[in-house]
Amino acid sequence: EGWINNYGVQIIGGCCGTGPEHIRMLKKSLPKHLPKKLKRNYNPP
Repeated sequence: EGWINNYGVQIIGGCCGTGPEHIRMLKKSLPKHLPKKLKRNYNPP
């Protein structure tokens, strides 16, 4: 959960072998982790 606490969650998903039940479990565990706006240090030339 460390990276979730630092960055929040925008999108969840899975890869090969991930099924609907996996996504449901992720969704259930994430309500306390709201999306966060990240500060960006991008300065185009």
